[in-house]
Amino acid sequence: MTTEEKIDKVVSDIGEIKVLLKGYNGQEGLCKQVENQGRHIQKLWVVIAILGASFGGGGAAIIRAILGS
Repeated sequence: MTTEEKIDKVVSDIGEIKVLLKGYNGQEGLCKQVENQGRHIQKLWVVIAILGASFGGGGAAIIRAILGS
């Protein structure tokens, strides 16, 4: 394989990676999916905190059991 062929292959691979990260044809890329998952996890922690507060001491025990500490 010549140097030019290797460079063309690297450029092609970088283009594929860019499409996967940014998305294409209106589909979300991996970057956007990770961002969305982060928002969902934050909302889940808010719900867990509210449940813990509403259950009092029992809620704290449930949260400790979930976190494994």
